[in-house]
Amino acid sequence: MPIYQKLEPKEAEIMGVREALSWIEQMSLTKVSVEMGSQVVFNGLKISFQSASPFALLIKDCQEMVKSKGNLLFSFAKRSANSVAHVVARATGSIPK
Repeated sequence: MPIYQKLEPKEAEIMGVREALSWIEQMSLTKVSVEMGSQVVFNGLKISFQSASPFALLIKDCQEMVKSKGNLLFSFAKRSANSVAHVVARATGSIPK
């Protein structure tokens, strides 16, 4: 039986990054750019965590996946520069109005 818990936005964002990395691996893509809307996640991917928090464990998982990839570029886009993604997220109900 699955256990459900409310995710923090940064945890949801890093789960999306992890899923994107899985797709990149499955499709054997190279020279990929991954854009994200969370500066916390973007910065987290660049540092080493010593914590066992859900966020830190997800970051570590992504960092391990990145080690085996070729050319990956991570970038951060402010909400104002990423308006289409936020309109879609708001329409699906994942971001409150």
